[in-house]
Amino acid sequence: MGSTKRRPWKPSPNVDQTWFFARFDEVGLSLRAVAEKLDIDHSSLSHMLYGKRKLQIEEAIDMARIFDVTLEEVLVRAGYPEVRNLRKR
Repeated sequence: MGSTKRRPWKPSPNVDQTWFFARFDEVGLSLRAVAEKLDIDHSSLSHMLYGKRKLQIEEAIDMARIFDVTLEEVLVRAGYPEVRNLRKR
């Protein structure tokens, strides 16, 4: 069988990791603690931050509450910039 090369993880240009980690710091929670509040495994949250997994709407709602920001802000920072255009329609 042929070997499959694993690609090194590269941050997704669409996910603003810096913003998310700054929010973790602001609320005094680690990635693991935020994942626990979202009722997901910490690796799932890490995968989302690196663009390997899509953020689920329920998770985005909970993140907005945890970070005390709008749902729109979380979605845009998670790589859904088209959310900003919905208001303009």
